[in-house]
Amino acid sequence: MSFHSKLFQIVCAVPAILIMLLGFPAVEARAADDLETRIDSLAEPLIEHGYTVGIVVALIENGNTRVFGYGKPSAQSDRKPDAQTIFEIGSVTKLFTALALADMVQRGKVSLEDPVEKYLPDNIKVPAHENRKITLEDLATHTSGLPRIPPNFNPKDPANPYADYTAEKLYDFLSSYTLPRSPGGEHEYSNLGSGLLGHALARREGIEYEALIVDGICRPLGMKDTGIRIGPDRRPRLARGHNLDSEPVRAWDFDVLAGCGALRSTANDMAAFVTAGMGTAQSPLSSAIAMTQILRGPSAVPGYRIGLGWHCGADGKICWHNGGTFGFYSFVGFNKERGIGIVWLSNSALWQVKEVNAGLLDILSGKPVERLKLKTPVILEPAVLDRYVGEYRPAPNVVLKVSREGHCLVLEPPGGEKTVFHAESDSRFFLKETTEITMSFEKDEKGNVTRLVAHRKDGDKPADRVK
Repeated sequence: MSFHSKLFQIVCAVPAILIMLLGFPAVEARAADDLETRIDSLAEPLIEHGYTVGIVVALIENGNTRVFGYGKPSAQSDRKPDAQTIFEIGSVTKLFTALALADMVQRGKVSLEDPVEKYLPDNIKVPAHENRKITLEDLATHTSGLPRIPPNFNPKDPANPYADYTAEKLYDFLSSYTLPRSPGGEHEYSNLGSGLLGHALARREGIEYEALIVDGICRPLGMKDTGIRIGPDRRPRLARGHNLDSEPVRAWDFDVLAGCGALRSTANDMAAFVTAGMGTAQSPLSSAIAMTQILRGPSAVPGYRIGLGWHCGADGKICWHNGGTFGFYSFVGFNKERGIGIVWLSNSALWQVKEVNAGLLDILSGKPVERLKLKTPVILEPAVLDRYVGEYRPAPNVVLKVSREGHCLVLEPPGGEKTVFHAESDSRFFLKETTEITMSFEKDEKGNVTRLVAHRKDGDKPADRVK
C-alpha cells in the first residue's frame, strides 16, 4: 500500500516421481538449496547496496519452514533480524480483513451481498450508482467504485498519513461522494474500501478492528505476535522502518482505516498464515480460507484474478499479496502445486523496487531468477549537483524542474510527483525504484550544462535546458 499510489511479483534435475519412488536426499537438498540461492539473489544485493537495512524471509516447502535473516532490524543493532522480529506488513493486512469477512459469512454473521451501509450508523449515507449499493464483497474485491484514497485525506503529518483519518472524516466523505460507475464491475484498488470493510465488520461484532483480527484470525492460527499495538514486552523486537536510502522514518498509526494496512507481524506468524492459506493442514478457518481463494473477477495485476483479498493466477495455483508503508515492504504468496510458500518482510520501502516483487513471483513460479543488478550511489559535492539545477524542456509545452535535495537530484514534471535520482558518476544518475530509467546531462565546450537526457527502454528522451 502506498500513500503516493505506487504500487506496487527449483528446478530439480531428477523427475519428482523418481524422487518419490527411489529417494534421493542429495537431490532434495540441492532443490532446497536452489530455492534459498534464489532468495539470496534478491536479498543480498539490497543489503549490500543500502536499499534496505534488514530482511527476513520464511520459505515454506511441503509443510516445513526455514527462516533466513539478512542485515539488521535497525542501524543501531548488532544482530540479524530473525523469525520473531516484528515488521509493519502494510497492505498484507487486507488479507486478514478479507479472511475475517469470509469467516463471518461462514458463521452466518454477514453475507457477501450485504450492503456495507447495513453495518454503519443509520444516519450515514453510502453512495450508490443506479440503485446498485456497495456490498461487502465489492469492498473485498476492490470493485466498489470508491477511490484508492478519499479526496478529504489531508494528513497533518504526511510521514504518518493515516493517523488522523477518523470515522467522522470517512462518514463525511461517504455522504458527499458520487460513484463514477456501478459497484461490482471495474477493479480499482482501494485502501479506502478495505479500511471501510474492516470498520464495518468490527462494528458488526461490536469490537475494535484489532480485536476482530486477533480473536477471529490470529488465535485460531496460533499467531501470537500479530496485531496493531506493540506493548513494552515486544517493543525490543520491533524493526525500525527506513526509506530507500536507509534513513529512519516514522512508524505508521491508523484510525478508522486500520483494515487496509495497520497490522504488524513476524516471519513466524506469517509463515503460519501462508501455510494455512496453502491448505496443507486443517484449521478452524479452513472453509473460510478456501472461500477467500475463489476467483471472483479481474485483478489490477496483469495475468491475475482477484479473490477475497488474494491476487490469484487464472488456474488458482499461485496466490499472493504484497504491502508497503513508507518504511516497510512485505510479500506473502504460495504455489499450491509446487508446495512452496514465501514470506518476505523488510524494513525499508522496497515496494518501490519492482524487481523485488517480480523476482518473488518468479521464484513461486519456478522461473530462473537473476541476481539483482543494483548500483551504489556516488556521493557528489553540492557544488557539482548545483550545476544541473534548473529547468529543461522535453516538448514545446512541457518544462521539467531539476532541484537538489542533499546528495540527490529531484526531477519534477508539471503537476506530477517528484522523482529522486542518485548519482552513479558526476554526470549520470539513476533511480533506485527501477533499473530501466537513468538520466544524464550534456555540456558544451565551456562546461555549461545544455541538455538533460532520460534513457529509457523505449529510447532516449532529450530535454534542452531553458533556465
